[in-house]
Amino acid sequence: MKPNFNRLFDEYKPDVCAVEQLYSHYAHPRTAILMGHARGVIMLVARRSGAIVEQFAANRIKQSLTGHGHASKQQMQRAIQSMWNLKKPPEPRPPRQARSTLARVQRRNDTRESSDDHDR
Repeated sequence: MKPNFNRLFDEYKPDVCAVEQLYSHYAHPRTAILMGHARGVIMLVARRSGAIVEQFAANRIKQSLTGHGHASKQQMQRAIQSMWNLKKPPEPRPPRQARSTLARVQRRNDTRESSDDHDR
């Protein structure tokens, strides 16, 4: 997982990385542990690359990507497919943290390109 995120951060060089705040029901402790590990890797790579790490609730991330804070996994896949101009929805489904990171990187790059156009 770490090499994939290293490549992602090396390629896009984001200033900011958004990750989902960890929420897990007590009935699913294994999920909480796995999510914590994934978040830890993302935060480590982000900070080592010099990016600021911001944390957001899942419904806020879904709202920003789909316009609906309670979007389904399929709606999130379609939003990512559209955002990245993919021929088909991403499979297998990446963790939510990865999706939020990708979305934030894309949004940050769009902002940079827009400001570069204005500077010319």
